[in-house]
Amino acid sequence: MPKKALPYRKGFFIVVILQRMNDRLLAWIVGGSRGIGFACAEVLARDGYRIAISGRKEQALREASTLLLAHRENAAIVPQVLPLPCDITRESDVKAAYQKILDH
Repeated sequence: MPKKALPYRKGFFIVVILQRMNDRLLAWIVGGSRGIGFACAEVLARDGYRIAISGRKEQALREASTLLLAHRENAAIVPQVLPLPCDITRESDVKAAYQKILDH
């Protein structure tokens, strides 16, 4: 009897280093609420980056933001995390998210 195959789960992440603001780098991680994207956000936050994480699920983004803020290892650098619900298949969502990041 063949084993039941596990469902295939699509996933991805994108990291964009946007610019230097107030002597701190700013990173936008698409797919930053879980998996490798979340791990990238953790490392960048620990290294002093201001972080914007986006994905389609608002609740997952809020939970990831809370974790990123709670697990800071260097108290001298308090991470700044901006959760942004965004569907990157919609150009209007991407433009709006980018503008919110710049305004933050």
